[in-house]
Amino acid sequence: MWKKKMHNRENRSLERLVKPNRFKNLGELQKESTEAGVKASRATTHRRVKELGFSCRIPLVMPLLNHRQHTWAKEKKN
Repeated sequence: MWKKKMHNRENRSLERLVKPNRFKNLGELQKESTEAGVKASRATTHRRVKELGFSCRIPLVMPLLNHRQHTWAKEKKN
């Protein structure tokens, strides 16, 4: 049996961070929770947010367009 890293007090503080803005990504939640004194990994934070009934998104990083791609996209826009 695994020991839980987060206790009820830490779960409640994480819930207080998630409730006001449900569209925060996992990185922002992890940063705010560590500032609030909750010492847990990113994976643990993700599991706890899901257990509390919220969905937590990991942001998708998209590559920027180079100059040639940008001009092509502008031409195809119309």
